[in-house]
Amino acid sequence: MPRGSKPGERRGGRRKGTPNKVTAEMREAFRQLIEGEVDELRAALHEVRFGIEIEKQTDQGTVVGRLNADPKGYLDTIGKLAEFCIPKLARSEHVGKDGAAIVFRIEDE
Repeated sequence: MPRGSKPGERRGGRRKGTPNKVTAEMREAFRQLIEGEVDELRAALHEVRFGIEIEKQTDQGTVVGRLNADPKGYLDTIGKLAEFCIPKLARSEHVGKDGAAIVFRIEDE
């Protein structure tokens, strides 16, 4: 009597699309971590975007300025964080029969 499954045959295991238990637990732990750090994340993003405000005493008085502002870094960080909230869309190509181009015709009555 042969043992094992035939090529392409599935026996047991998770159904397709069912999340892995460890993955689900890790996502939940990460979500809880982020929920507790919202204010700190907001402050850190503010520093990346606008830099750190400094005050310097000079002979002419107090000078206020900002160091290390990085708007590009801010946008890059927002883009990376967005991947955790907004799913990436898969690219798709629409083709006609046998891979030919799709032709649209608009006819007047």
